[in-house]
Amino acid sequence: MEKREVLSLIVRNSYGVLARIVTLIGRRGYNIDTLTVSATNDNSISRITITTKGDEANIDHIIEQISKLEEVIDVYVLEPEKSVMRELLLLKIKADETNRGKIRDFVDIFRASIVDLSPGSVVIQLAGKSSTIDGFVTMAEEFEIVEMCRTGITALSR
Repeated sequence: MEKREVLSLIVRNSYGVLARIVTLIGRRGYNIDTLTVSATNDNSISRITITTKGDEANIDHIIEQISKLEEVIDVYVLEPEKSVMRELLLLKIKADETNRGKIRDFVDIFRASIVDLSPGSVVIQLAGKSSTIDGFVTMAEEFEIVEMCRTGITALSR
């Protein structure tokens, strides 16, 4: 059965390592749903978080292949109940004096924040679980969404 998995990779921070990992996954016919690369407390090491879908055998195969790369120090599946996972959303919605109060109330319900305000729109920031972001976007459709940008998952094991 195919399911979404979050892979955490600890890699040496060297030129081309991300390209090699992405190429390896793509060449094997797997799709990357989200990808986040971040610094660690050691400048020579980076963390790559990849979200993909596949059955257990496919995920095991991806891990096995990635582990063979010289720059990869560790790779493992992050289990939701044993990890902290978050995404960031920036959402621009059309706003004027007639709906700004309603937008402010909506933002407060989700503990989001308005990070930019212009005469015709507001930009809202929300960090949270993927399901929270999904729900926020669905409910925000009652307003006119101008554009949005959503990061991939970033995660740490507990």
